[in-house]
Amino acid sequence: MATNRVSPKKGKIVDLPEAPTIGTATAGRELATVAYTAATGVGGPTNTVTVLSNPGSISVTGGENPITVPGLTAGTSYTFTARANNPTGSSAYSSASNSITALALFVPTRAVFAGGRLSSANTDAMDYVTIASAGNATTFGTLTNQRVGTRGTASETRGVFSGGWDFNSTNYNTIDYITVASAGNATSFGTMIETRENRGTCGDLSRAVFACGYSRSIGYWTAAMEYVTIATTGNGTNFGNATVDRYAPGAFASSTRGVFYAGGVGSGAGSTIDYITIASTGNATNFGNATGGFNGVAGTASRTRGIAAGGYSGASGANTNNIEYVTIATTGNGTTFGTLTEVKQQPAACSNYTTGLIGGGINTTQTNNINYITIATTGNGTTFGTLTSARQELGALAA
Repeated sequence: MATNRVSPKKGKIVDLPEAPTIGTATAGRELATVAYTAATGVGGPTNTVTVLSNPGSISVTGGENPITVPGLTAGTSYTFTARANNPTGSSAYSSASNSITALALFVPTRAVFAGGRLSSANTDAMDYVTIASAGNATTFGTLTNQRVGTRGTASETRGVFSGGWDFNSTNYNTIDYITVASAGNATSFGTMIETRENRGTCGDLSRAVFACGYSRSIGYWTAAMEYVTIATTGNGTNFGNATVDRYAPGAFASSTRGVFYAGGVGSGAGSTIDYITIASTGNATNFGNATGGFNGVAGTASRTRGIAAGGYSGASGANTNNIEYVTIATTGNGTTFGTLTEVKQQPAACSNYTTGLIGGGINTTQTNNINYITIATTGNGTTFGTLTSARQELGALAA
């Protein structure tokens, strides 16, 4: 039975809450979600619930239901108990939940490169490589149309490519999707609000965000951002605005935060870095600045570190082989990482969170070279292999 106590804040008699009834625990990737039912009709009110893991005694308190318990060890079995809290105090813990075994974090295995500009034509070609094994790309299939300046991101299974333009200076608002594990042609997903090319694109394995980009019909660039839910086909929904209008920024993300890195402004290049919380809509916030102004940068990331590679340098008026990085969770300026094996702008990049791949691009001519880097350790790029054709302004994703 609940015990009456005096709340020190209100000076009134408030009962301790009764323990909640534990619900189903569901395993996730190094986390679990734990449901509960708050007691009703007995005891005092429940303001929050605390869930405790066994083993590990990882404790999470909140008002949501279910409650997410992060920081679990993959392959370890856990049960959970829950207690109710109010200003007077806390209940006893409930009985234990069902046992779950925490899953390992997702690791992409395949990288797909799509679209782009050849020396005198566009292409709809998609190539793939196995990230863990250096070598040349293999044909995957084709996009729904030939286009330049498409960009990509993925969930654990599905990849999306968005936007682009053709040699008739026509922009596309097309969004395509593929099942990354199965080679084949892309399928229509929906359309973007903005008909743009070279949009900074990133995601959190659930939501894809498309930011900024250039419109040939109006001859200008934008700060507009929109999003789609990758698992569900449909059209883009307004997200907010980046801090500056620009096109061809690099883009990368952690599990929660998306970052847009530098990008073109007119015939020059900007250095602005900004960020968003992917799961919630709203305008971007300033993150810091790149080491210089860059346009046509490729972005990718580990779970904690973002990489920007290549691009056109506004300071030198020439393309660059520069690679730089930021720590995604903490705002700040870019830091030198190393150099690519060749000078180029408009490559595409993706990763398996350990190895980053940077493929294609152009200096004086298009290249089919793919470089790789180990994201956790600074250093120069190393040759991985080649794409099936030399091209620039292509998209890339990994799953």
